[in-house]
Amino acid sequence: MEKYISKEYRKQIEEYHAKKSWGGAVRGREQELNMYMKMTNSSSILDYGSGSGDYKRHTHWTWEDPGYTIHEYEPGKPELAGDPPVCDASICIDVMEHIETDKVDNVIKHIYDKTNHWTYQNIALGAANGAFPNHVNLHLTIKPADWWMEKLTPYWDLVKIQVTSRAFHFIGVKK
Repeated sequence: MEKYISKEYRKQIEEYHAKKSWGGAVRGREQELNMYMKMTNSSSILDYGSGSGDYKRHTHWTWEDPGYTIHEYEPGKPELAGDPPVCDASICIDVMEHIETDKVDNVIKHIYDKTNHWTYQNIALGAANGAFPNHVNLHLTIKPADWWMEKLTPYWDLVKIQVTSRAFHFIGVKK
């Protein structure tokens, strides 16, 4: 998995995860994601960069059985760092900006390979409010939306795009 994250960075985020909760950006999106899952008859979804597991937890709080399986991949948690299964859909919310810049292309391809039909992603476009103990900003890859679109469009038809000063949000259908 070093293709997607260096050993040094994995250690750094494992230590960060041990002290702080990550992954709250998905909160409040459960209804919309559930609607897309139902509309597309998807039976499984991969939460790529699941952080503290908020998507799975909040979805199961809202619907005891949502009618689809939620798989989590989180390299900062050893128990969730194994190669995830292929799923009908994937979500990647406030994750890509945390990827080492030299690994971005590999991670985009990894998400593509693990997704059968569609993806829902949100990518922050600016610095985070926090930093690692070594004072490096939590957002390692800060690029404009156009840069991300150029990276993503070889893999995804972007069917819904929203760009703000803070984030690039899209739904992509696999090419």
